[in-house]
Amino acid sequence: MRRRRKRKRTAPRGRTAAPAPAAPSRSDRLHLLGASLVLLLGIWLNTGTLAPYAATLAHPMLWGPCNYLVNIDHNHFKATFNLLDGLPRDQWEYSVVLRRLLYPAAAYPFMKLLGFEVGGIVANAVFAVGSLLLFWRALRRRLGGRAPRAALWLLATYPGWVYWAGLPYSYAAIVPLSLLSLVLLWRLESLTTWREALLYGLALGVFFTGYDLIAFFGTAGILLLLSRRLWLPAGVFTGAVLVPQTLLAVTLQALRQIPIRNNNTAAYAAIVGSYFSLGK
Repeated sequence: MRRRRKRKRTAPRGRTAAPAPAAPSRSDRLHLLGASLVLLLGIWLNTGTLAPYAATLAHPMLWGPCNYLVNIDHNHFKATFNLLDGLPRDQWEYSVVLRRLLYPAAAYPFMKLLGFEVGGIVANAVFAVGSLLLFWRALRRRLGGRAPRAALWLLATYPGWVYWAGLPYSYAAIVPLSLLSLVLLWRLESLTTWREALLYGLALGVFFTGYDLIAFFGTAGILLLLSRRLWLPAGVFTGAVLVPQTLLAVTLQALRQIPIRNNNTAAYAAIVGSYFSLGK
């Protein structure tokens, strides 16, 4: 009687079965510690009168007894904190960035304790090191070897990170949110169900309430799922990505009468409209 040969189980289509990474070595931990300290040093060196986002102005605004340089956007971003803090309407309604509430919401405990300016910069340092750590762990799981160490030092010395981190604005969330969004995109490479697509889409959608990154990472996620011919997960992901921002916009309009369209958001409509006016 012939014996039936057992079929070797393989990973589902599109899923790459990567072995679990070994525990980080002492050398890995030292690289992580060193890169984190370099990143914190870079943030500190780009504060005060050396904050580049403010120093590029011909006539920057001065704050506090030490003449800390702040950008002309300062009051617009402080208004987001004032909104969450329950201050009178005249102290926040003029802001054009009230839709970017993830950053002030996450930084709120620091800002409430230390003030908007100092608390925001402390929060930026925490977010920077935290996102660096999470990205490093995800990269170790994905690639292993020496690549995560190289990534640590490249990120720790990335000028674009410290350019924003010296001021308490949502711009400081761009790099941390981009790193976390990339980690979620890596998860899309192995998902197989619409439920996973829903979860990751909602998570990315929440990140997009911190800054307008949907055109980059949202589009990349949709294309990634379509390239794997996961039609249903792609549709679910597309809808899920839009849910957090839609809910936030509707809530702000209904509870605070904050319009979705303003001088800041109108720029996006102008960009999209320009593609339809070519040759006119």
